[in-house]
Amino acid sequence: MKMKWFFVLAVSAVAFACGNDKQEQQNPQAQPVDTTQTTTTPQQPKNPMDNLEKSRWRITRIVSNGQVHTMIDSTQITAVFDGYRVSGSGGCNDYFAAYTKGDNNSIQIDSIAHSSRNCQRRMGQENLFFTLLQGAKKYAMPDSLTVEVTSAAGALTMRAMIGAGVKPGAKTTNGNK
Repeated sequence: MKMKWFFVLAVSAVAFACGNDKQEQQNPQAQPVDTTQTTTTPQQPKNPMDNLEKSRWRITRIVSNGQVHTMIDSTQITAVFDGYRVSGSGGCNDYFAAYTKGDNNSIQIDSIAHSSRNCQRRMGQENLFFTLLQGAKKYAMPDSLTVEVTSAAGALTMRAMIGAGVKPGAKTTNGNK
């Protein structure tokens, strides 16, 4: 019984194939359809924040309400942008927040979550950094090693940490992705 159905299906397939050949012969106006696929990869559009997302950044300057704040020498405030989330060290506490990019170099950082250590001398600087980062409105990259993030209350200047490149989606040293 199974063999009979197999035979019927095979004959139907051959008949169908032959019928399509006859239709193509009867319609000489039909153009052949190119079913080949291109194997080259299309170029991705240039991402203006591409360098931002491939580097680990160290904050080198904080300006708040027109006043330049001296960075505490022993503190290293860092930022890693992975395309969806910014994370790093605020100088005492590890932090992370989601972010989105917009037109005209705009950026929006969502609420920052951070650990809760208390480092006496560093807390003022860290809180100022968190406030300015969360209030970020625009960014600029005057060169491939510098990022300037501005908010209504001030600005952060970041420099690329040479030799500390980060691949998008890679885990950072604080375990965040």
